[in-house]
Amino acid sequence: MPVSDQSTSRIIEITHFSKDKKPNKLTIDSQPPSLNENGFPEEGGYFLRIGDAVFHLSEAEAAHLALTILEVHRQHSLQFMKIAEQRKRRERGEGEDK
Repeated sequence: MPVSDQSTSRIIEITHFSKDKKPNKLTIDSQPPSLNENGFPEEGGYFLRIGDAVFHLSEAEAAHLALTILEVHRQHSLQFMKIAEQRKRRERGEGEDK
């Protein structure tokens, strides 16, 4: 009975440096769906690492996290565009939006 490889693959690695120049990494690895030892399918998952802390996310948790980040990013972009437009109007002397 074939069992798929349980190895993980790196999706992303982001390194930031603290004020004292020490690196800190955020990494996300994925583990693909597979067959368990009894031949039943098992969901894949994700491993979110921040420094030494590791979080195992299910497919549903990872999807929820991704969609939440995308929605908040959309809201930030809309807010940024509104602020930029208000600034342009002030520069043109058109006053504030209500």
